[in-house]
Amino acid sequence: MQSRTFRLGAATAALALGAGLGSGTAAASTATSAHHAPGATIRQVALVLSDTIKFSGTATPTGSGNYTLTTNTCTLTSDGETPVYPCTVNLTFSLATLTGTIHVMSPDGIINGTFRMNPGPVAMSYTLTGLCTTGGVCYEIDQDDPTPMYPFDDITGNITLAPIAGTPNFKVTATVNIWEDPSKP
Repeated sequence: MQSRTFRLGAATAALALGAGLGSGTAAASTATSAHHAPGATIRQVALVLSDTIKFSGTATPTGSGNYTLTTNTCTLTSDGETPVYPCTVNLTFSLATLTGTIHVMSPDGIINGTFRMNPGPVAMSYTLTGLCTTGGVCYEIDQDDPTPMYPFDDITGNITLAPIAGTPNFKVTATVNIWEDPSKP
């Protein structure tokens, strides 16, 4: 099982604990980051990989630097599970704001999330950072989970855009990872 450390702001942690979404056993510390004010109390959480979505398709413009993706191929793998599920992705993104949303449907369930696109080392390649704790909407609905809908904590991954000659469209190839706090129900 893969894991990574993620920092939640005190307000987010308090909201999650108040809503019964966290165990309250994680240690709190004081630090600063790009998302938190100096001296803000944060808690560090070891997140675990929940799902990996790999997809490709064609993104078409919808105006003002915005695009919508229609998937050609898509697979979803849940960590710790053997099956690789077929899926469909509805992806929207803005080259003006470098933000986007993802909606994934598969036999395993539904994933919705918001992300930021960070320019990578190669032109038209981006790494993804979740906006789950900074006002974004990130949740899963698993088919076989006793908690029908629950939030997840982060999105990572990469997306590459390749211009399609003679059109305003892009060929999109992406891998998206969904991370969650294992202490949440």
